Amino acid sequence: MGDTLGTVLAVGVPVLLVWSFHATFRSRVRLLNVVLLLVLSVAAVWQAHRYGPGWGVVLAYVAVGVGVLVAAATFARAAAAVTVAAHRPYTPEQLAEVVRSLAGAPGALLLTIAVSPGGKIMVVGGEEAPRTLVAGLTEGCPLCFVEARVRELAGADTPAVAAYRERIGARANHTLVLTRAEPGDPWGWKLRPTRPGFTHRTATCPVHAD
Repeated sequence: MGDTLGTVLAVGVPVLLVWSFHATFRSRVRLLNVVLLLVLSVAAVWQAHRYGPGWGVVLAYVAVGVGVLVAAATFARAAAAVTVAAHRPYTPEQLAEVVRSLAGAPGALLLTIAVSPGGKIMVVGGEEAPRTLVAGLTEGCPLCFVEARVRELAGADTPAVAAYRERIGARANHTLVLTRAEPGDPWGWKLRPTRPGFTHRTATCPVHAD
């Protein structure tokens, strides 16, 4: 193999490997993607030994090491996340305070809130190691609770509530995802489908009941 092509591979394959690790572990990790990363890692080291210059071998091992560190950091953040399943229901105001504390935590850029088919509220938010709380309400409609929290954070006139209510009306449960670029910025929103679909069994008010 020519020196030029060998140099290109010696540099390009490790760069591709590091980018692949970063792209895979910055979002939802899937087993197939992890297997492909392992194959690419082996291929990077093999081609460096077979065709590359000496420094290319070192670069290949460095790339694999960086990729492993990226993966380890991702799993460490996931392990640090706290999930709390409340054994007692919260009053609407108690749970609202929890939502406010998660949204107002230093560095909080993401908050998700949803209603399970059984009627419990799931809230995920906080800092890099987010807290997850799953809790029921002592009274009131859980769907109304979600809408009230979104109005409180994203603004009273946010179109998120109308979009959410439209999905619920079509018996399609969705999670409301609130995001912002920097702490202190206004919250943006998007809807994410939730499985299983919502059946309105938890609706306890004229707005959301069949």
